[in-house]
Amino acid sequence: MMTDTIEFFKRYTRQSRSPWADVSRVVMMFQPETKKGIYSHLGESGINGVSLSKDLQSRLPKALQSQKEFS
Repeated sequence: MMTDTIEFFKRYTRQSRSPWADVSRVVMMFQPETKKGIYSHLGESGINGVSLSKDLQSRLPKALQSQKEFS
């Protein structure tokens, strides 16, 4: 079931789809009308990475769109 509310902090109850070993995520920016968002992924030791919704990713320069992880 779809919902129009967002949890600003979510501890995962299933395996994350992110490339990191994260256990939760924090919403840093979210637009409910468009479902665009920026998320911080947290692991046991702190921040693992940041992800963007697909629409926001598509607005990045092409060279950045293909990168999945930053070291």
